[in-house]
Amino acid sequence: MRKRGISGVVTIILIFISVLSIILVSWGFSGTSIDESSTKIDISSPSELKVIEKSLVIDYELNDISFDVKRNIGIRDIIGLKVILENKYKEKKTFDILNFSLGNLEIKKVEFNFGDELKDVVKISIVPIFQINEKDKYRLIDAAETSIEINNINETNNSLKLSWPPKNYQSLKSYSYSWNNDAKDYDNIVKMYQMGSISSNAENVNKIKTALEAMPEGNRVIFPREFTYHHSIPLNVGHSIAIDKDSRDGCIDPETGDFVTYTDPETGEVKQYHCIWWDNGVNLAIEKFDSLFSELKSAGVKIDAVVLDSEKGFNEWAGVVDKPTDEIINGFWQAIENDPRFGESGENIRQELITLGYEPAFAHLNDTVWKKGKKAICDEGYNCQDNFLVWRAFALKRAADYRNKAIFETIKKYYPNIIMSDYNFYYWNPNFAIKSEYGYETRKYGFGAIIGTHQSQSFYALLLKKGIAYGGPDYFQPDSYNSFRYEVNKMRAMYLARPDIPIQPWVSGRSWDGNPSVGPFLLQNNDLYQEMIIHLGLTGVDPFLYFNPPNTSTDVDDSLYSRTLKEIDLMIGYKSEKQTLVNNLTVWTNDFVYTGMKIGEFKIWRFTPKLIGDVLVNSGNTNGLEDVIFQIDGKKITFPNSVIYSP
Repeated sequence: MRKRGISGVVTIILIFISVLSIILVSWGFSGTSIDESSTKIDISSPSELKVIEKSLVIDYELNDISFDVKRNIGIRDIIGLKVILENKYKEKKTFDILNFSLGNLEIKKVEFNFGDELKDVVKISIVPIFQINEKDKYRLIDAAETSIEINNINETNNSLKLSWPPKNYQSLKSYSYSWNNDAKDYDNIVKMYQMGSISSNAENVNKIKTALEAMPEGNRVIFPREFTYHHSIPLNVGHSIAIDKDSRDGCIDPETGDFVTYTDPETGEVKQYHCIWWDNGVNLAIEKFDSLFSELKSAGVKIDAVVLDSEKGFNEWAGVVDKPTDEIINGFWQAIENDPRFGESGENIRQELITLGYEPAFAHLNDTVWKKGKKAICDEGYNCQDNFLVWRAFALKRAADYRNKAIFETIKKYYPNIIMSDYNFYYWNPNFAIKSEYGYETRKYGFGAIIGTHQSQSFYALLLKKGIAYGGPDYFQPDSYNSFRYEVNKMRAMYLARPDIPIQPWVSGRSWDGNPSVGPFLLQNNDLYQEMIIHLGLTGVDPFLYFNPPNTSTDVDDSLYSRTLKEIDLMIGYKSEKQTLVNNLTVWTNDFVYTGMKIGEFKIWRFTPKLIGDVLVNSGNTNGLEDVIFQIDGKKITFPNSVIYSP
């Protein structure tokens, strides 16, 4: 077979940007029509099209030709091409390539058979066909012709083809685990089995076995949410494993040895505080989980993952009634501090707090910790404003230790390779710490904790507080792009704290309204939602957890989410060695975010800018390789030896 082609050096960096995202690069995330008079993109170039010479292959035995076409910035819809081939005798032949769309900066392959009438082709010219309206569907308007001379091409069988993935890359399908058991089925979304009972009887075991056998191998996942989230039902009278609400784990009065109580202001009922010692609740949980999972193992049930959604612990306002009074809250913290187990004769929790950063050492908990959502100042005038953050770090680690003992270590006895995470249990590093959505430095003390094997955190874009960005402007507006950037940095901070610990991030559906008690979902029905998920994926996810209860998401949300995961798979879903290229937080003041992952010999990048002025995209050849250059509001971002790829 005689082929002629242009040889070249394979580039090792790809910038993956979808056609939609390229449009967003050009005109921002406005969601409105484009005003050509105000758009500052230069569309006056001689031609909107370019033939990528390195991609050209001509087969003179079969009379086949193929090449890649790249589109520059333009505002009209391309629906086809006219391709003119010319030989050395100046003979020409024109071919209409219809139903051929091409978005801004998109690269697409053109292939056709040119017959045996034309030999020794030396020139290829292309002209775009634009759609003006339905009446003039195939009208050519002011379309400049672009051409390349090919009479100096060397014959070779090693021509470069711009395609992804390489032929030797074996595809892998990634999965997400979802909350809603009643949603439509998607081939990459696994509905977690929500256990409704912890009974170890044969009926329940068979029910669990049947549910898990319907799941993909390696992705058989249990979601025992009823046992870790609903704390109102004590463990010993119902099926809910509220290990932090066992009635035998109250705070002890040092004088009487009885449990400390308070009077409910609404009902007049005398109740005991739920204290920070969970030993009896943990022991009962171990008994229940051990009984169930030993039976599951004996029945041959295969379990790959357990996802927890505890959420509750003993932070600065836990353990009190729904509508507490100052007197009740003060009593709660005094009960903890007066408990014999708190001081030197017990666990010496005060010293543990001091080691974390609690000061002054003698400050009382009810003076410096309990004030919900506020940085308390000691009544004595000492600066105790960070003590509630110290308590949070202590409380998270303590809750994780208890739940690991009760649940993870028990299940691991029977399923040693089980993976597990719990909602919002993760690690942090003060070198990469970011403020909370409320503006507090909640990751300033300690190093966090996990339950099981994976870190987990929610990415619900509930940015509330102005001015939260480190190194950023004093006024940090809670808008969609700032929220997107903030969520990307949350993921990066978690990864950078412990790169050796995999991550299971929780994400919502695109149309979710948000949390009424916290704030709106600032990426609602915004394309930055998909961008956030892709940037998280390139940081490293194993796997995504999808919060999609029926009242928060729709079938349209689920379908879009599934397609977004498949776009990530197109980028990095292959049996090759992978390593994220994240090594720092994205700069708070930059109006662009890019995240990369190395897979095999390639580097894959996602670039998502915010339009605040001119956006220019240029490319220039350097030693035969192409640099991709973005210029945004005076800043230049260069990806050397790269190509822009649109799936």
